[in-house]
Amino acid sequence: MLEWNRIVGDSVEIKKVLYYECSVETVEKRMMETSSPIRRKNEGALVALRRSLSLYLQEIAPVIEESEKQGVFTKIIAEQDDDEIYTLTKKAIEEILD
Repeated sequence: MLEWNRIVGDSVEIKKVLYYECSVETVEKRMMETSSPIRRKNEGALVALRRSLSLYLQEIAPVIEESEKQGVFTKIIAEQDDDEIYTLTKKAIEEILD
């Protein structure tokens, strides 16, 4: 968000940051269920996925911290099935619109 604020400034108001959190195991399982190359149980692809997730978590940490400070952070636990994640997302968005 710091970089976002530097570039965009006050021209856009961030009302909410939705952060979907789930375990690496859940991400891997979901990736295996898709038509991606990881589905073929390619160990190299799984290693690359884990590395990408680790880098993502490092990069996103300052955004989480800043959005928590600004009071716009909402964490959605994404371990549930798609319908439950949708329901939680819809609720978070409705809170913004109210």
